[in-house]
Amino acid sequence: MLAIKFFFLSMVAFVTSSAEIPSVLSFSYVSNSELQLTSAKILTTAYQRLGIKLNFVGLPSKRGLYQSDHGVLDGEVLRVSDIDKHYLNLYKVPVQLYCMSGIAITTYHQTQFDDINHLLKYRLAIYNGIYWQEKFIEGFNGQYSRTSSTEKQLRLLKMNRVDYALVTRSSALKLMRNKFKDSHFIEVKPMISEFYLYHFLNKKYSHLIPLITQQLQEMKESGEMADIWEKRLQHPV
Repeated sequence: MLAIKFFFLSMVAFVTSSAEIPSVLSFSYVSNSELQLTSAKILTTAYQRLGIKLNFVGLPSKRGLYQSDHGVLDGEVLRVSDIDKHYLNLYKVPVQLYCMSGIAITTYHQTQFDDINHLLKYRLAIYNGIYWQEKFIEGFNGQYSRTSSTEKQLRLLKMNRVDYALVTRSSALKLMRNKFKDSHFIEVKPMISEFYLYHFLNKKYSHLIPLITQQLQEMKESGEMADIWEKRLQHPV
């Protein structure tokens, strides 16, 4: 264990001395996503300890990925683990920032399915450009509505303009406890999928990965990262 730690610290020292450390980085995040905004707080703290200031650019999901992959921006705040299979210039920082549950919610429609893909027979609300939701409806020829936020998805559901909304459990629960506390929303079983989320850098800054990995790992082990997530859950939207 000590040998591994010594090797890692040696690599960090080598990276620091042999490659330029930028003073500012600009990252894309998905507009109106609380998961992304909370992750941005975590990254701000971690990069600040490296002497790096961060700028955050809110963009629709696919546009943000395109700009980060092409080097217009320097990376992604938070993305699913395998996004680098499709965007080859994005390199994953190997510290899991969040585990996300993708679910469907409804009002008075069926809440239990043997096969969750049967949801595709119904009217769906999706968050435009969100990777896992886009993958779920891929090849779907039915009726669905695209929105720019989870809140708008829930509003469509409340107005009975859709039968189901595809959402992340944590974001939906927070809204349901506050802005929609008088609404009758039910989680569908089983969940659609579980996703592990990571920070990504454009390949031109791949030399920073050992440095930021160390900072994020320390925040995780100390409980600091968990505290930031907990505060997110406690405060109203």
